[in-house]
Amino acid sequence: VNDLLDLDADRHHATKRNRPFASGDLPLQFGLVGTPVLLLGALSLSFCLSPQFALVTALYFIISTSYSWKLKQIALLDVLFLAGLYTLRLVAGHVDAKVR
Repeated sequence: VNDLLDLDADRHHATKRNRPFASGDLPLQFGLVGTPVLLLGALSLSFCLSPQFALVTALYFIISTSYSWKLKQIALLDVLFLAGLYTLRLVAGHVDAKVR
């Protein structure tokens, strides 16, 4: 999602222009179709672990998409949201491992 939202900026960046969507190596249609398909697959598989893990997965997607869409443009929110996303990964691991 982030690479699709940053496509124009990535195409003009020295190193990011080599990313698959920015370089044209991967068609944009793949990202537009693949994103919802992969999201549904991830949520389906996460439900196999537990409803709590599925909730954390959905929350991670919502926060990371919000971050990619607008929030990373605000310096303080950029740092806070990245830290929150890293923390949410730890929470997901704890939920999966059933750490109390």
